Amino acid sequence: MWGMNEATKSSWGGYSGLETILPLSDSTKAKLTELTNIHDDALDWTDPGGPSPWSNADFDRFEKEALAILAVIQTELGPDFRVWYMPNGE
Repeated sequence: MWGMNEATKSSWGGYSGLETILPLSDSTKAKLTELTNIHDDALDWTDPGGPSPWSNADFDRFEKEALAILAVIQTELGPDFRVWYMPNGE
């Protein structure tokens, strides 16, 4: 999770690592860690500029999981937070 503006930085102390300090459930934090680890496999670390080792099905699966956790995060944080998902490449 990344903060996207100065309000985030001033309220929460930074732009990255927000999942560790926001009022999210332990299960949501665990799912975010899991998705981060999965996402890291989308890059060929021996050739970062090369093609991803993921298939289209892998990207679709990740997208589905990301949208599902987005809904959970939005529910847990409530209307005082604006949370959105930006798919890779947008």
